[in-house]
Amino acid sequence: MNLHLKDRKQLTNLEVKKLLELLTSTWPPKDGKIDMDKMIEDYKNESLNLFNKVLLFFNRKELVGHTEIFNREIIIEGEKKQILALAGVCLKPSFRGKDLGFKIVKKAFEFVDNGKFICSIFQTNVPVFYNKIHCRQIHNTFINSKNKNDINIRPWKDPYVMVYPETYEMGNNIIDLNGDGY
Repeated sequence: MNLHLKDRKQLTNLEVKKLLELLTSTWPPKDGKIDMDKMIEDYKNESLNLFNKVLLFFNRKELVGHTEIFNREIIIEGEKKQILALAGVCLKPSFRGKDLGFKIVKKAFEFVDNGKFICSIFQTNVPVFYNKIHCRQIHNTFINSKNKNDINIRPWKDPYVMVYPETYEMGNNIIDLNGDGY
């Protein structure tokens, strides 16, 4: 098995197709409709951050795992901070329980460990998984100052918000996610 770190801009159409197939098999669209050609076009045309990478786990030529990492500027008490955003962590069901999820997330967190980012903040449905790799749940109030309707609407969809490393302190401050949840 091979883990590849790639700049998102450098992905081939085949790699994009494979990762979108994995993502839609993990999180099917609510309407059940998948227009792969449109999804590939949208993915390739999406506006990207300065730092935007994907981690792809391959078993020979089969894509079995994925996560995306990118920079996000958040605002805490008026101070802007660059954090590592972690999104789309998934594995094909037959590859779960084999420590591949830990490997892919630990590789992503190396960008925090090496000092490129102060921390990683992300949402999840499985906090126990992340607790095992030195993350902890945080209970701060999050807002999105870019929401034109109501900045106070919680920008996250999943019930748990986590921070890595578990030792990173941000107090009980309100955190402006400065965009939608990821």
